[in-house]
Amino acid sequence: MNTMIYILLGMAGMISLLFFLRNPELPMTVLFPLLWLFWSYNAPLLGGRLERVIGLIAIVGMFIVLAKRRHILPLPPLVFTGLVLLIGAYMTSSLVNSIPNPLDNIVSLTTRFLFLYVAFFLLYTPENLRLASVLLIITGLIGAVIILYLNLIWGFGFFRTYTGFLLARSLGEFGYALIIGGNSLTISAILLISVAPTLPSSSKRNLAQIGAIFLFAMAFVAQFRREILISALLVLLYLIATNSGDIRKPAIWVLLGMGVFYVFALLPSQIFQQRLAEGAMLAQGTDPRLLSLQAGLQAFLQAPFWGTGPTSYEATSYRVLGSGYAGFYYHSYNVFIYFAVEAGIFGLGGLLLILYGVFRKARQSQAPPESPQGWILSSAPGFMIIIVVSFTFGNYYEMSLPWFLMGMILSAARLAEMPATAKEDSLPRKYERLSINNRQNAR
Repeated sequence: MNTMIYILLGMAGMISLLFFLRNPELPMTVLFPLLWLFWSYNAPLLGGRLERVIGLIAIVGMFIVLAKRRHILPLPPLVFTGLVLLIGAYMTSSLVNSIPNPLDNIVSLTTRFLFLYVAFFLLYTPENLRLASVLLIITGLIGAVIILYLNLIWGFGFFRTYTGFLLARSLGEFGYALIIGGNSLTISAILLISVAPTLPSSSKRNLAQIGAIFLFAMAFVAQFRREILISALLVLLYLIATNSGDIRKPAIWVLLGMGVFYVFALLPSQIFQQRLAEGAMLAQGTDPRLLSLQAGLQAFLQAPFWGTGPTSYEATSYRVLGSGYAGFYYHSYNVFIYFAVEAGIFGLGGLLLILYGVFRKARQSQAPPESPQGWILSSAPGFMIIIVVSFTFGNYYEMSLPWFLMGMILSAARLAEMPATAKEDSLPRKYERLSINNRQNAR
């Protein structure tokens, strides 16, 4: 019996390998969009987070594509310059400050940039973008339904109570990772808003808008994090004010839906009222994020050019704040301050250049709104707002999702700028026949 199981596993492995060799873009088009909500899960058999393993498989896929196409796709100059500047700032800071063993931190940072490039490289066709986008929406909706179910049986905002936290841990590491990743449901919501105007009927458009409201709401319900409401409000107001991608109308309806959710679901919640009351800590100057921010600013001003070196933030924050605080007061809650402290003004400048370069590239590119690249470019401003807000309220640079999204945006911009004939030349053979049929039908 054991021999038969091993044979079946071996055959399944060989089939999977052959399928991967024929479709090397799968890590970015299928695996990551299927598992992105579980980014914090450490797989025991894999020895690390799922997203890291997916990244390694994606790198292999990139080399397979390179062996076939023999063509490296260059990043936009601003983005590439920002990446080089940030890594260079970290390396220089480690030398100036004589940091022992700085390599682990620099390698960790470099792998995030590599994740951005691999997403940009492997999402090289409209079909790849379409598949990744659709899966991000579907998995987002499934995750939101599960989060709603948990809150219905354990009470809305259960995660913010001691008993509720223990219940969340009882789900196991995989289930707990879903709640942690639930904050990112805003990404699926933004995609749905962008897709809504391109749907063929009013009923489907209305369903997409309802789905976006649901996703925004469940992103907050997952952990009752206040920055989720802030980011959702900023995204919707931006889309309404700029009419980016001609999606003002669905954005207005989603904003109204979020207002109903706030008045009838959140305001009556005692846990939500407690979360609002915690805002008084800001006025009192005792909020951990505020104290960490103040400590980071002081540390940056003490070493503005070269920073204090990789992995030095907590030790530097301790020297500024002094003893007497719980350990989490010394953590970094802001990516911008984190890089400014550890790598100085050049490190901060590199990060800002990356973000600006991605946003600028998206704004300069245009694509038909019904195309996959049109979906992503319409979503790009919302994505960038979410990334900036998450970087402001948490040290999320180690999370792969922001880098994946920026890779998607750059890929969509590249496809939007390509002539139609060039797009068809870049397609794999399995798409060539579809492209020919589409042209014939258009005639």
